[in-house]
Amino acid sequence: METVYRILRYLINALRKGILFSNKGHFNIEGFTNANCVGSPDDRWSTSGYYTFVGENLAKWRYKK
Repeated sequence: METVYRILRYLINALRKGILFSNKGHFNIEGFTNANCVGSPDDRWSTSGYYTFVGENLAKWRYKK
């Protein structure tokens, strides 16, 4: 539930900055994550990332190597 509050706080602050979100008639919050523990064959570093969507709008993302 803390994640939902965090997203909503972000959206409220984003409205003051002029970021627009499209309204397609639904308000689904979806999150996707991915991790690769082996990494690429070149450098063997692990990678991970996540994406959070509100409706069809990308609200937050992060990628880390």
